[in-house]
Amino acid sequence: TLIKYIDGRQYTMAETYFDDIEKEFSDSKMSRFNKKASKKLSSLLMNKADMYINGQITKEQYMGLINTVNALNPISVDASNLVDLGKRVNEMYKEENITYESATSYLQITSSLKGVNQGLDEYKQHIKTLYESRQIYKDATKNQSIKKYHEAIELYDKVLKEDDKYYSLAQNAKKECIEVMHDYYISQAKSFKEITNITGIV
Repeated sequence: TLIKYIDGRQYTMAETYFDDIEKEFSDSKMSRFNKKASKKLSSLLMNKADMYINGQITKEQYMGLINTVNALNPISVDASNLVDLGKRVNEMYKEENITYESATSYLQITSSLKGVNQGLDEYKQHIKTLYESRQIYKDATKNQSIKKYHEAIELYDKVLKEDDKYYSLAQNAKKECIEVMHDYYISQAKSFKEITNITGIV
């Protein structure tokens, strides 16, 4: 019944039900109940977390689930699978299979679950670093589009090498900038030479 309430997003009912059986059951019976509930909740959480990163449930629904599980003392859940899922989210973001907002939201909400502790901090930081690098790449392309080639090159040089796709794009774009600048200076030099030939200025 507890799991049905939670799965049906009847979180207040779930907490009330848990409080009632806690008063009714003996310590040993409650201990057995908590152990069984822990396994079922761990499985449910993993399923809902997967649904969340795939866009099948909302942020509010996932957050409500995490808050309810935290409220059900002393039931504990196995957080290791959620941390492993954090690693997958990290890879998904790198491969552009999930948005920055969804990835960081999953990591932030899941981090509030008791037992996760700092398990997701590494992935939070890595995704943030990639995001910032990609923003630099976008700024570089803007500069290139308005012919600010020096500024664009400086920014392209800051794109992270570990972000393979964007690093490669940045290097190619940097070459384009250098070629355009080279062609421009050559044409300017030719123009200057033609002017000096005509006017006789040395």
